[in-house]
Amino acid sequence: MKRFIYFLTTLLFLFIAVVPTLFTLFSSVIQLRGWGGIFSMTNLTLLGKSIAMSSVTAFLSTLIGLLLALILERTFSERKNWIKLLLIAPFFFSPYILGVAWSDFFHMLGTGERFIYSPWGVIFVWTMIFAPLSMLVISSQLANIGPNMEESALLCAPYQSVIIKITIPLLRPAILSSFVLVFIMTISEFSVPAFLSVRVFSTEIFTQFSAFHNFSEAVAQGWIIISVAITLLFLERSYLTDAPFISVKTDASKGARPIISRPISTLFHGIAYGSIFWMSVIPVLVLVFQAFKGGLSAMNQAIHVLAPTMINSLFYAAIGALFLVLFGLVFAFMSEEDHLRWVNLVLLVTFSIPSMIFGMSLIYFFNRPFLTPIYSSLVIIIFAYIGRFTFITGRLIANSLKQIPTPIKEAAIMAGAPPWTILFRIIIPLIAPGVFAAFLIAFILNLGELGTTIMVYPPGTSLMPIKVYTIMANAPQSTTSAMTLVVLVVILSSTGALFLMRSILAKYSEERCCG
Repeated sequence: MKRFIYFLTTLLFLFIAVVPTLFTLFSSVIQLRGWGGIFSMTNLTLLGKSIAMSSVTAFLSTLIGLLLALILERTFSERKNWIKLLLIAPFFFSPYILGVAWSDFFHMLGTGERFIYSPWGVIFVWTMIFAPLSMLVISSQLANIGPNMEESALLCAPYQSVIIKITIPLLRPAILSSFVLVFIMTISEFSVPAFLSVRVFSTEIFTQFSAFHNFSEAVAQGWIIISVAITLLFLERSYLTDAPFISVKTDASKGARPIISRPISTLFHGIAYGSIFWMSVIPVLVLVFQAFKGGLSAMNQAIHVLAPTMINSLFYAAIGALFLVLFGLVFAFMSEEDHLRWVNLVLLVTFSIPSMIFGMSLIYFFNRPFLTPIYSSLVIIIFAYIGRFTFITGRLIANSLKQIPTPIKEAAIMAGAPPWTILFRIIIPLIAPGVFAAFLIAFILNLGELGTTIMVYPPGTSLMPIKVYTIMANAPQSTTSAMTLVVLVVILSSTGALFLMRSILAKYSEERCCG
């Protein structure tokens, strides 16, 4: 039965994500369509510009992430989870939301418009978005490094030397992986440069497809980004395929204690709280100010425009999150329980495919008469979610499985418990926090997903990110800010509702168990 579930899940994922992408990419190569001007000076210049911008963003994000990870893991003994949650909040905001917020911020300064509507402005916004991801990658690795070695070194060396000669060398794989992940995610991100009117390679692909309907050239251009991404992935695949960068908790972190003096700790705490204020609080305050500075008219208009899309968006995000958890659960068991390491590599490679190319692949593959029930319904949107985010849910649940002590399962086996009893009575309850976190993160990512859904959404279907993105180009600034604020409120409200539901269910389960 287990083998059948593994086979069926793998077959479905191949049909949903892998086969459409390979079919589209290799069709482009075989038919030699769109390759005539692919190496033109314009394309090469844009590619070089995009690589440079993504490299600078990856460097800055990793540097900031390293600092925040050190502060989080080596100075906070209490409230660490809350601080971490607040620090990573910008990563779960859709890029276009932060693009609008920071453009409003520099517009309010009066002299900052030239900066924000430039490549450096895009790099700044990207860094604010992806520095939390770098912090997650590095802090998860740092949490698994016990402080004993550092504490011993502090007896004979200053803290700076310990960090440079001991801690950072131990973190080198995580630092490199952070750089690669941020580079891959930014080189294919198009909403921020498109909103800030900065032409890069990803916006060129989107323009070729959406404005000129030049599908072949867009796919050919996508080959270049994919080649760069895959090359970097294989350089770091040994760490990335098993990276614990989205784990809920780690056993090693429980015993970690602050290892620096109180004055430095106070300074670092100030940096952490200042980062929260700068990266999370200021964008929200700016959106609120811009949305309400002229009264309630902009907010009323935004609610009127987005109200018809809210139910669809929440429903699709929830259904997509449910399927993402199911796929992630199966793939997590395949990689951790049966040690099928190729699963993580396949999911990682799929995750690295640019969202626009994946969207075009779904169109090219499923836009056929016998596949119309998929192409013209919400199924195509669910497929988009599954292809984009299964890697994330799979890794999160896999990291939860890693934290189950082996003696617990061995004791159950020795007691004669059948496999299904062990699964549902022991393993599933123990990884429940990880499963909930996977559902929550998938739900938030689905709500904000734009790159693929804007390509594939069926006629008559309206989703919040698509509605905002299609209107913001010609809408007044206050209306744009109000719409993004509404989307943000919906995301935060639904997230709070999920936490409340989880709390109620946990309380009910505890009362039932005790009763």
